[in-house]
Amino acid sequence: MLYLFFFRKSTKFYGERKIFLYHLYSACIFSPLVLILASMWLGGDFLTISFGLIAAHGIYSISFLELWSLAQGSYSITIMAGLHSQHISTRDRLINNFSLIGDEKRSSRIESLCMMRLVNNEAQICRLTNLGRALAILVYCFNRVPNLKHNG
Repeated sequence: MLYLFFFRKSTKFYGERKIFLYHLYSACIFSPLVLILASMWLGGDFLTISFGLIAAHGIYSISFLELWSLAQGSYSITIMAGLHSQHISTRDRLINNFSLIGDEKRSSRIESLCMMRLVNNEAQICRLTNLGRALAILVYCFNRVPNLKHNG
């Protein structure tokens, strides 16, 4: 509700990373607060209700972040909108007009990963940092739990 009424027009809350951190901080504050308040007022059922509220917050945050990402416009949506407005007919013209979008998105993602200290990008070669390697191992382990056959 705070975001909807106050923060959505602020440049301080513009960008995928800032929105993610907003939800992360919210979860870090909300979860202990709910546990404390529920334990004080709800007696024996506090854990059930607390975990339900925390799970609902998590579902909300993930849904919000997914919708935010989709609202930013994906590569495919950008191409389709460009095709509609420019009436590009040949494959070569399409590739020439939209290949820069993919390059910009890749550069932006690499820059974000560098800012989060997950990768080093030296001489156009990306390498995982120790933190990036630990996160990659964690993601690998999470993928193994449901026995996924491939990523993506």
